[in-house]
Amino acid sequence: MKRPSESSATGRYHHGDLRRALLEAAAAAPDIEHISLRELASGLGVSAAAAQADRVASARAIARRYRSLVVLKGNGSVIAAPDGKFWINSSGNPGMASAGMGDALAGMIAALVAQGAEPLRALLAGVYLHGAAADALVAAGVGPAGITASEVIDRARVLLNRRG
Repeated sequence: MKRPSESSATGRYHHGDLRRALLEAAAAAPDIEHISLRELASGLGVSAAAAQADRVASARAIARRYRSLVVLKGNGSVIAAPDGKFWINSSGNPGMASAGMGDALAGMIAALVAQGAEPLRALLAGVYLHGAAADALVAAGVGPAGITASEVIDRARVLLNRRG
């Protein structure tokens, strides 16, 4: 006797609806890019020195060109929107120049979007939280040299859970 499958037609139908809903939501949301100075310079067709000379103008130009929300990583990370608005992040420290930090930042932003945050708010909050977590580690005597992305992620969770 053949046993029924765990994957029913109803389950496949709902999965299809979910997939369609996710694809539609992704298509409607702006891209979020977190880029280094060299990546930005390449995208604009200028030297890294030229892009560094005016980080705000460079971030705004790349956001406008690619119609994306952009964070230009580095000291005083610049967040730019396609409409020309920009913000400069005040959190963070030199210990963040280590492997995996960009992935940690991307994960924080994606998690905020997945929890319902509007993409620009998720980007602004994620960038600030990423840096604030690194700052909290330094204040606790960890780093700045040797801070790891995993430590930043763990400290970000602690900061978020304290906020309410």
